[in-house]
Amino acid sequence: MIRPILFCFFLFCLLLTVPAQRKPALTRLKDAKIKLSYRGRTAVVDLENTADVTLGSDRWHRYKLYFTAVQNDKVYFLFEEHGGSPMGNPMGYCGGDVPYTLVWLKTDLKLTVEAARSEIFASCAYNGGRYPIGRPKIRGGDFRIVFEEQKVRYQLVYNNLSPELSFTLKPLILD
Repeated sequence: MIRPILFCFFLFCLLLTVPAQRKPALTRLKDAKIKLSYRGRTAVVDLENTADVTLGSDRWHRYKLYFTAVQNDKVYFLFEEHGGSPMGNPMGYCGGDVPYTLVWLKTDLKLTVEAARSEIFASCAYNGGRYPIGRPKIRGGDFRIVFEEQKVRYQLVYNNLSPELSFTLKPLILD
């Protein structure tokens, strides 16, 4: 009789020592849904029904989390989404396009989305074609990706020290 009581007491003490989640996290769910989590709270976000978010794909989705930040009672996420285009035929136009989209989300501490923004930076079908030049460059809290659209180069820039500003899209002036 004493052993089950000791076991329960030990388990209770162990649960009290588990550290709280310190960093925000993003998990892929079904379709275009993701699960955001931070400090024991979770929220499911359907990106297809989120204002100001346009995904380049609709058949399948994969996500890569680049940055998270918590400032002034807000939680910020910067991540990449890529997936299957409606043009899924590898022998068809664009060879079965696999678009990439940069997504920025601003939430409150309860993980309710307050603001969102997205930009497709790689897709042969979107706006006549967007082609990345190299890979995303990450140095410290800075993120940069360059892409070309109709012979004009653009750069997406994000600084995790000022996550409330989202990312900026700048045309590059070539000499």
